[in-house]
Amino acid sequence: MQIILKNKFVQIGIFNLLIVSILGVAMRMKILFEIPFIDQKNLQLAHSNFAFSAWISFALMSLLVHAIQKENIKVNISLFNKIIVTYLICNYFLLCAFLIQGYGIFSISLLLLSHIITVIFSIYFFKSIQGSSFNAKRWFFSSLVFNLLSLLGSGYLAYM
Repeated sequence: MQIILKNKFVQIGIFNLLIVSILGVAMRMKILFEIPFIDQKNLQLAHSNFAFSAWISFALMSLLVHAIQKENIKVNISLFNKIIVTYLICNYFLLCAFLIQGYGIFSISLLLLSHIITVIFSIYFFKSIQGSSFNAKRWFFSSLVFNLLSLLGSGYLAYM
């Protein structure tokens, strides 16, 4: 697996966008119509978490790896693929957990696992670009630091 699964990841990203849009439409339909088997708060939590995690963060992780690969920086693409796919699977389970129970033990555990995977990705990415003369290295470093800081806010929301 020399090349990151770019085409597959693009297709998965579009599929995740479709899921986010379906959840958004369902959220608005819930306001207009009585849908007793869907909890509005759980739907909102699932929509927002899946949008930021499985759509935006997934796409950004994939693009970051693609960018350093394009610069011919020696990295273990297979490991990056495994990290990203694990992150994606975790987020699919997180979507189901939020839809079923909202903020509960399973969703908080999966959210914590998702954050741990993000930290692992960030650490490995930092190590991968550390010795390179990559022009955008500072920008990528800053973006990952801010991503890690945003995890604190998400963790605090779960606590609240």
